[in-house]
Amino acid sequence: MTNDTDDVTGDASLIIYQILQTFPDRSYVEAKGDIPDDDEIIEFIHTDHFRTARMNFANWVLFEGAAARSSDSKENAVASHQAQSFRLGAIVFAATSLEAAINYYAKKHTIRFSRDYEKTMSTLAKWQIYPEQVSGQHLADHILGHVKRIFQLRDRIVHPKPSWTSIAKLQQIPLFGPSQGAFMMNIASDAMVSLFPDEDTSFVGDKFPNAHDWEKNCFIP
Repeated sequence: MTNDTDDVTGDASLIIYQILQTFPDRSYVEAKGDIPDDDEIIEFIHTDHFRTARMNFANWVLFEGAAARSSDSKENAVASHQAQSFRLGAIVFAATSLEAAINYYAKKHTIRFSRDYEKTMSTLAKWQIYPEQVSGQHLADHILGHVKRIFQLRDRIVHPKPSWTSIAKLQQIPLFGPSQGAFMMNIASDAMVSLFPDEDTSFVGDKFPNAHDWEKNCFIP
């Protein structure tokens, strides 16, 4: 595996600091009036989760770079473990930010379904149905495809299904590395911007460079 971490983020520690500066003190939007009552606020959970995904991604790149540069076996092992943890965190929080976003969207636009009906809907189905309920138009197919693929990555982590394989076969499977993580973050930001065309979506930040799509059967260490 080649180390492309520097090409992906540049100074990862600076990116982490910049992301931390964007976290608000209070995660809500005033929905009614200048001084909202307790029942008149909507939490911006999706924005915090997205920032957390970006911060996990930047930390992943930071520690993977440290592991690649370290000649000490213990330092390398610790940095590699940290990189793996942040890799998983980036994927999971990218997915939960999209789930929180569509639920916020439904709450904001007062989309009403029976509780039983909503329980049977997948999060992807909400992304397909809710925007059409509100605007009469569904999101672009490529956006829905991106959302689906991020949920599939998340499901591989939270619903693991191990199978028999071999070291030789694993070495042939394309790795989900920093470039693929950058691609994931970029398409997640595209989905956010598409869902909220009339809202401030500056929380998604700048696109990450050197982003490359991942293979369907990619290996997530």
